[in-house]
Amino acid sequence: MERQEMEKMSNDDLNAIITMAQEIIAGRNGKKLEIHLYSHSYKGSGKCWVARIDEYKKILGFVEPHTVIPDGYRREKVFFLPDGQYLLCSVGSKSHDNRRYITVRDGQEVKK
Repeated sequence: MERQEMEKMSNDDLNAIITMAQEIIAGRNGKKLEIHLYSHSYKGSGKCWVARIDEYKKILGFVEPHTVIPDGYRREKVFFLPDGQYLLCSVGSKSHDNRRYITVRDGQEVKK
C-alpha cells in the first residue's frame, strides 16, 4: 500500500490497520503480558480499563478483557497485552482512579 492511498483513508481505517499490524506482530512473538486490574462500584469511576496509546499518549482504542470476575462491589479484569504502549486505569481512592502508562516489549513491562 502506498503512502498516497493511506493519506486518503479515514482515521478509523488507519487505526484498524495499526491494530491488525500489532496483532500480527504479537502473534509472531507469542508473548503477552498478563495484567490484573480491579474496580469497585463505590470508588473512583467504578471502572477499570486498558487503552492502546500512540507515542503522544493519545488513546487509539480500548482493549477487551480476557476474563471478568465479579465479586460483589468489586470486579477483577484480566488482560493479555501484546507489545505496545498502554494506559491502565484501576481502582484508586474514594474520588480518584489510579492511572499509569506502560510499555510492553517481549511480554515484559519495560521500566522507564
